[in-house]
Amino acid sequence: MAEKTALEKEMEALMSGAGALSVDTKATQKNITKARRKSKDLEASLGDMAAVLNASNATQSFQTVMGARVRRKSADYSTDELKVAFDSVDLDKSGSIDKSEL
Repeated sequence: MAEKTALEKEMEALMSGAGALSVDTKATQKNITKARRKSKDLEASLGDMAAVLNASNATQSFQTVMGARVRRKSADYSTDELKVAFDSVDLDKSGSIDKSEL
């Protein structure tokens, strides 16, 4: 029988440890629920933002629309997450959201 290559030996070592892995389903489910809740909250926030823009019938800056959430640096959303959400709506990259972009 031919001697095993280094890669084969490494794979055997990794696979032998795979049986010892366990999954904490309660913690995993809790994390999934938390992520789903944050996603729904973000969708609701974007919906509120769209409603404000539609009601105002004018162009408003992102700071005006997001107001308190941006100022208090919500623990739910990082600045980067808010920027990504804003950029997904600000199609012309003008720094403000026009009614036509909603």
